[in-house]
Amino acid sequence: MKNIEYMAWVPGRIKVKRELMGVSMKHCADLMGCTYQQWQKWENGINMPTAENIVKICMLAQIEPNELFNVQFHEED
Repeated sequence: MKNIEYMAWVPGRIKVKRELMGVSMKHCADLMGCTYQQWQKWENGINMPTAENIVKICMLAQIEPNELFNVQFHEED
């Protein structure tokens, strides 16, 4: 169940990060080497990007993957 909860954050965060960058879905798709339709499916939660594409999205948005999954790591004392 936890995996599903984490995955639910991804589409919205992809969209927010793209909008903060001020670029279109088409522009991101072109930079990623995928189609506009594929990017749109990721943002709408119809499909999930592969691990490889998550890395590319993070590089494009200049973020760490944990930001897409809303995961925070804490060091134990």
